[in-house]
Amino acid sequence: MSLGVFLGLSPTESDYPDPEELLAFYREASEADDAPLLLTHGDLSSLNIMVQSDTVVVIVDWDTAGWFPKHWEYICAKYFDGSFQVF
Repeated sequence: MSLGVFLGLSPTESDYPDPEELLAFYREASEADDAPLLLTHGDLSSLNIMVQSDTVVVIVDWDTAGWFPKHWEYICAKYFDGSFQVF
């Protein structure tokens, strides 16, 4: 993160990662045998799971979703107390 973005200024093009480098990173990480990347919700809790008659109907609030290691959802659920932001 650049200093400008940190201070609350609007981001410029240079504040974003190079798309080719980012794609290469995700390809390499997703091919790793020890920690492949999976699409995870990032904020899965009872507040985000809509149930009707003992059936999960929909999972909402996907704004923290992303491609993370398979243990990411567990870590977020275990340590999230509302006092910090992951990003």
